[in-house]
Amino acid sequence: MLALSLPPQTFFAGDPGTKLIAARHALAAPARPAQIPLPEIGGEPAPFVNRFFLVHDSHAHALTSELFPIVSAPFIAVFGLRGAYILPALGLLLALASTAWLAHLLDRRRSAVGVLLTAFLGTPLLFYGLEFWEHSVAAGVAALALALFVQASETAAGPGRLFAIGVLFGIAALLRPEALWFGLAVLIAAPLLRSRPSWKQIGTGAAGLICALIPLELYTVLHFGQPLPPYIAGIPRPLEGDWMAMRRHVLATWFVAQGRSSFWRVAPAILLAFVWRPTSYFGGAARRGRPFLLAVALLSAALVVLSAPNDGGPQWGVRYLLLAYLPLTILATDTLAYVVRFLGTRHRARAGEKAAPRSAAGRAVPFLAVAILAAGSAWLQRSSYNELRGAKLTYARLVDFIEAETAPGRAVVTDLSWLDQAAASLADSRRFFVVADATQAAEVVHRLSEAHEPEITLLRHPVDSPGPVSAWLARSCYVFEQERGSGEGLVAIQLSRQCNR
Repeated sequence: MLALSLPPQTFFAGDPGTKLIAARHALAAPARPAQIPLPEIGGEPAPFVNRFFLVHDSHAHALTSELFPIVSAPFIAVFGLRGAYILPALGLLLALASTAWLAHLLDRRRSAVGVLLTAFLGTPLLFYGLEFWEHSVAAGVAALALALFVQASETAAGPGRLFAIGVLFGIAALLRPEALWFGLAVLIAAPLLRSRPSWKQIGTGAAGLICALIPLELYTVLHFGQPLPPYIAGIPRPLEGDWMAMRRHVLATWFVAQGRSSFWRVAPAILLAFVWRPTSYFGGAARRGRPFLLAVALLSAALVVLSAPNDGGPQWGVRYLLLAYLPLTILATDTLAYVVRFLGTRHRARAGEKAAPRSAAGRAVPFLAVAILAAGSAWLQRSSYNELRGAKLTYARLVDFIEAETAPGRAVVTDLSWLDQAAASLADSRRFFVVADATQAAEVVHRLSEAHEPEITLLRHPVDSPGPVSAWLARSCYVFEQERGSGEGLVAIQLSRQCNR
């Protein structure tokens, strides 16, 4: 129901629009699913695309995971734009179920329902499961791989099963690069498990992970002539000035600053994972697997911090650290369970006195504390949903405006780098030319004029499009026809060609 009230034709940010363009091309050209054709002028490709596409020879590549758009394409083919959201929703459900199963595998005393509720209400998983992103899918695959790995270590599974689990970690890494660090963190922390897997088993899992990455590596080397895919190759090298500056910026943005891009601000319940709990104080034996879970969370988070290409933008929470929430969810649920158990038990008897049951107020305290935490977490989830819905509704109005002001097949020229991503649902029926400045705009308009395009549309913004529009038209035969503005400030300028040359 939450997903059905969101407009499917537009997105919270530019990334999902890029993925939709890539997915639709994968449907149109399954033999070359990653090679996106450039917009054409007079039958010739023109390299005027936004910065999320890499121009390579006569085509472009989306600077995103190659796998996610390809596996999403069949859902879009069958269900239309709504089909784009099926895989993220399935990823969300898989992440929730696998995390609860993992908690139960490590210690049967854990409540699967408690883990499910904490993961659903206390992490950003829901936000990413409602948008056309690969984050929830990567989280689901990685959580399943982790649970299977723990189960395999308990049952002394054979090499074939460990290899397959490693392949799952590799698939998660193909979806999201930071999942590679999560898989490595699991393998490194494996000796902390109660039933320690042998080094041979760990090595077999690592081999499966590496083998899953080989096809992409071969394609990258053969097609680009370099070892790293383009969307990873741009990461600054360690110890460079830019790299050090980015680490400081990432740490400040993710863990110090407040706002929706903070690791803690959007999921305060996760802080319970780091609460110190003396066993004698809470009573009962500590839940098993805690050192392993904490090591996986901290090690994977540290590796992401060291390698993140940027801060991930103002999304809901730190999307690059989404996988770290999985083990931390179980640890936070442990704390909640211990607190409820301690506060709900009988008073300790003083010397020589009989233990007395807790008062009504004492029994109400744990339930009140849990209710407050649940209500606060639910309010944060409501805020995240409202942020997502508000952004998608705003962009939906822009898409409706662009659709009304541009005819199918028409050339659309804009200097707004985000516009074709926001209007990605129209990208297969319009030709978007994204320019960096007035010089490029004048070149595109001139080439369209020379190709005898009878009508074109310019999309500009009064603030974000500096300089007069006349500079764009100086070398062309186009004349002004009409201008219309949208409620969001976007301006559509219709031009017609009126000369014989």
